[in-house]
Amino acid sequence: MAKKQEKKIEREFTIGLAKAFEKPRTKRAKKAVNIVRAFMKKHFRANPENVSISTKVNEAIWKQGMEHIPRRIKIKAVFDGKKVKVFLPGEKIVEKKEEKKEEKKEPKTDAEKAKEKELEQKKKEKKEMEKEAEKVAIKRGTN
Repeated sequence: MAKKQEKKIEREFTIGLAKAFEKPRTKRAKKAVNIVRAFMKKHFRANPENVSISTKVNEAIWKQGMEHIPRRIKIKAVFDGKKVKVFLPGEKIVEKKEEKKEEKKEPKTDAEKAKEKELEQKKKEKKEMEKEAEKVAIKRGTN
């Protein structure tokens, strides 16, 4: 059986951010990011959690601060079947390599377990000493 090749769809959009100006000044940039996310949801039928916005797009929205966002923004969207990635038109698309999954840890030896118990005991003793020192300091301060 041959696996289906995933088609990557690349499109360029100009998204109007006028609705963000209906919000109070201090919430405009956040609303603009949500507008971009909703736009991608609508056009690619993807969950908003599966829309990743590049840092360059975010910086373009926040460039003049949270209160003075641009009226519209041009973006390039790449859709790979599940996830939508949003970039600026001139931005280089760099795909991250998948991280390796954690390997199963081998069971600890008796010597390692003994060392851990010693460390825990020392920590407990140190905490007790600190508590006693606090009590003494409090008594001295009240006399």
